[in-house]
Amino acid sequence: MKHDWIKWNTDTAKSSLWLEDAVTLKVFLYFVMESDANGRLKATHRALVDGCRITGPEFDRSMEVLTSPDPDSTNEDHGGRRILIVEPNVYQVVSKQKYNPPRPRRPGDSTPRVQKYREQHETPRNAGNALEEKRGEEKRKEKKERRAFVAPTLDEVQAFIAAEGYRFVSAKVFWNYYDETGWRKANGRPVKDWKKACRGWNDREEARGTPAIASRGASSSGGGVSRAEWERSLAEERIRLEAAAAATTRFAAAQEAPSEAPEAPPWAEGEETR
Repeated sequence: MKHDWIKWNTDTAKSSLWLEDAVTLKVFLYFVMESDANGRLKATHRALVDGCRITGPEFDRSMEVLTSPDPDSTNEDHGGRRILIVEPNVYQVVSKQKYNPPRPRRPGDSTPRVQKYREQHETPRNAGNALEEKRGEEKRKEKKERRAFVAPTLDEVQAFIAAEGYRFVSAKVFWNYYDETGWRKANGRPVKDWKKACRGWNDREEARGTPAIASRGASSSGGGVSRAEWERSLAEERIRLEAAAAATTRFAAAQEAPSEAPEAPPWAEGEETR
């Protein structure tokens, strides 16, 4: 059924319908409950029989009574018939509002004008959900803006490195690099946590075993290296790595010619050549 309860006019007990048998009253009550506000019901014969919980012959006999004229009925519409067969599988309950009157409008209910506006401009059942979704989106946007990245100053980077005790990252080098890139990573994505980026920088340099440039001739705090010194140090480091790579290549080539004594690479000094 569509509802757990329906409103019923007690005057039905005074009509000739009340004189019918219980099965017929049951069928009529089912039609009133299942039909729409205008009394229209569309259903197959089988569905009606199953809905009324009766047998097919009982349903047919009750429908014969309800669709036939009733000279004792006080309702003169359609000769006192209670149900009309509009077309196959389509039925009409005559004067449904007489048996099942609509609920009167109460204080706080929407007026017909307001109801019409809502039908044209919004879905009443979903209006509250849409408002909640909008408010939730605004809160998420506001939270995201609060978490927006704020670039640190050089002093903040120096203080963080000193507090963490990092020895393999220079605050000046770190800050200059990200300041020029607009605080973006090598892949072009923006930095979300500069402290995490600084920690990763230190870990990579520590894995390579190369202390911060600032510790080689400048202050240990990481703030006494100029850009010219930094670039010169990087160039020297690059030359050293290229020389080591070339020596390694020569050593590998000499290994393939056992008649010649191979030249040990710089990183093998002090070790016995096998």
